[in-house]
Amino acid sequence: MKFTGAAVFSILACVLTMRSYADKTLTFSAVEGSINCLVSERVLKEAYKRLQIDIKIRKLPAARALHESNIGVYDGELYRIRGVNKEYPNLVPITVPINVMEGVVFTEDIHFSVNGWESLKPFRLGIQRGAKFVDRGSLVTERDNIQVVNTYAQLFKMLKGGRIEVVVASRLSGLNAMQANGITGITMLGRPLERYDLYHYLHKKNKHLVDDLSSVLMDMDKEGLIKRIRREFIRERF
Repeated sequence: MKFTGAAVFSILACVLTMRSYADKTLTFSAVEGSINCLVSERVLKEAYKRLQIDIKIRKLPAARALHESNIGVYDGELYRIRGVNKEYPNLVPITVPINVMEGVVFTEDIHFSVNGWESLKPFRLGIQRGAKFVDRGSLVTERDNIQVVNTYAQLFKMLKGGRIEVVVASRLSGLNAMQANGITGITMLGRPLERYDLYHYLHKKNKHLVDDLSSVLMDMDKEGLIKRIRREFIRERF
């Protein structure tokens, strides 16, 4: 088989690019206690493997994770919702979604129809510090009767103790926190309040990786692999 000069150049450029990434290791911050972290990690390990890059994850409280990835302590943020780079401008988004998050309502003894943030107004609410999807709720920033803590485990213990009446949390992370801490008797109400695609963010010092990583993730999406990784993880875990 004969190759044109342009084809040979293209193949050589690809090989050189892959070689330049070989044996490289990147460390990303992520939200501790979040099961979305585990799903996103599986997706990104496969993506970076295709670039011959190893990755490590440093799990931190949600707000601290963003702060430290933004100032360059880490190589980026494992996953967040769209648009966090507006507040953290050193983070560069990869625009191919790697996961999805559903924000849902959990209660113990209270049952009501969940119909947007407004329907939560009468209740004492608990949220996780640094969870940006909750911060964007139309009521949350204007309310006084909110308890803000670092972990989902704390939230559900407060709910069981009667200190709050409602928890807003990621569906999978909430279920995982209850399972891990042996918490029972909690109900997940109605349909999700919000549904968000989740995106990977690189610190600007790694922006040279954006095009190659985006291409790899687009290939994985076309293969149906990103959705399959999520489905298989949920089946294994729950």
